[in-house]
Amino acid sequence: MPPKSKDTRVRLLEPLATEFAAFRAALGLGATEIGVIREAVKMFIAARCAKDDDLRARYEEELARAHKAQPLRLIKLDDRPK
Repeated sequence: MPPKSKDTRVRLLEPLATEFAAFRAALGLGATEIGVIREAVKMFIAARCAKDDDLRARYEEELARAHKAQPLRLIKLDDRPK
């Protein structure tokens, strides 16, 4: 049986938890849980957006909204409360 996850954020239920651990073991050293998950999420997004133009448009709108720059407020050092 593959080793259990050491990352408490990964809460996969069986049989997926065992399948995931076995896959990481087959990949070899350096295949971290979070690294595999990040790559899988990126590939999932790309695959779904490639099939659905409406989804891709909504996704790109949400990305643009999420990456919108926030204004910075500059404070002079002399104005700091003491």
